[in-house]
Amino acid sequence: MKKGLLLVALLSLFAGVAWASTVAIVDSGTDIFHPAITYKIWENKGESRFDNAIDDDKNGYIDDVYGWNFGDDNNQLIDMNLAQLLNADVSRFFEIQAKSYDGTMTSDDLVWVRKMLEDQLFLARVERYAGFMHGTHVAGIVGSGNDNVELMIIKLLSTEASILKPSGMIVKSGNDADLSVIKAELKTLAQMQMRRLDLVSSYVGQKEADVANGSFGISFISIAESLAPAFGEFYGRAPTEAELYEITLYFFQEVLLNGKMVVQKAPNTLFVFAAGNDGTDNDTMPTSPANISNDNVISVAATFNNIALANFSNYGIKTVDVAAPGVNIVSSAPNNEYMRISGTSQAAPYVANIASRVKDANPRLSAGEMKLILCNTVDAKSFLAARVRCGGVVNGARAIRAAQLSRSLSLVDAINSAKTEVANMPTMKINKGGMVRQGAPELILPLPSYMTLK
Repeated sequence: MKKGLLLVALLSLFAGVAWASTVAIVDSGTDIFHPAITYKIWENKGESRFDNAIDDDKNGYIDDVYGWNFGDDNNQLIDMNLAQLLNADVSRFFEIQAKSYDGTMTSDDLVWVRKMLEDQLFLARVERYAGFMHGTHVAGIVGSGNDNVELMIIKLLSTEASILKPSGMIVKSGNDADLSVIKAELKTLAQMQMRRLDLVSSYVGQKEADVANGSFGISFISIAESLAPAFGEFYGRAPTEAELYEITLYFFQEVLLNGKMVVQKAPNTLFVFAAGNDGTDNDTMPTSPANISNDNVISVAATFNNIALANFSNYGIKTVDVAAPGVNIVSSAPNNEYMRISGTSQAAPYVANIASRVKDANPRLSAGEMKLILCNTVDAKSFLAARVRCGGVVNGARAIRAAQLSRSLSLVDAINSAKTEVANMPTMKINKGGMVRQGAPELILPLPSYMTLK
């Protein structure tokens, strides 16, 4: 009798304890002292809270209390010296980016931004600051309204990362007709470029992260631009359009093949990747890692006010799974700042946020089951029917409800019941005449690249 009462008491106690999902913020670094996220930072219980220069948990990473910097191989999760890059002009650039999408950009704003887009030093400063603040902005979105989440900080990019330049890594060949030689070099390069991501995947798998957000990537266009001069050095002439497409596609095939093996090292983690900001079709012009195909990977496009695919967003009926809000998203920035930023970089953490709450609702769900719930509970949208595989925008309330129901129902029945119970999200009205006016896609920065020469 006493044992029975004790069991009832224990069950009552634990019934009120919320599951705390862990989301790895795989990015450019995160300001863990920002008030929006500081109380949500994951802590490695196997390490001392103090930097004691001892690998307490013996995982190969010394003092990885809140995560690890894989770019510089230390536990420094952000370089706050870069905060000084934010000045009045950089701030105004991002303000005008936002105003262009909410319809409030003035003629003075337009004149100013056109002038600044010609200033290469200014653009370099903007891009460098954007890279610096990127991870903090992403972390804020994952943590927004998500009180139970624990944010594991993974700095993937080196503070002073070099952009991929394959031309310096390829041995010249005199055979003008044979692409197999350059492909062999590209295969080796692809393997090299996935090594750091491989370490990240092993780490998040070892530390049992439920979700990993990856708002970074390389585009088909950027790699083609890098490979064109490499081809010239290799063969002594410019490539034809067909040749450039062939070798670029081959490089991505090898990268994505390696990427599939990478994410399989953390089978219980759902990887959420940004689709890309080039406005291109990932089915024909791949992006990595967004195009990695596996049960524990979901790729996210961005929408504009829930009424259109954002004009900068990549898409792909076969390779991009869902869409989520990605325009003028307010979130945290280093040094207690808040900024409005647009991109699939913002859409992906929106989905990661929902995914973590899905896991909270039913901790027994696998990464693949979480993906199925997110995909099959979307708000179906005609403008996404031929653009993303699941045909709609992620509906957070419906996905979470499906997860709750899945504790006692089959996954299929839980999803169907949630569809009946939870309505579509409100949709912003379109202007008279049915025209959707969006902002200037040329003001949207590309995804941070994870490929370097280091």
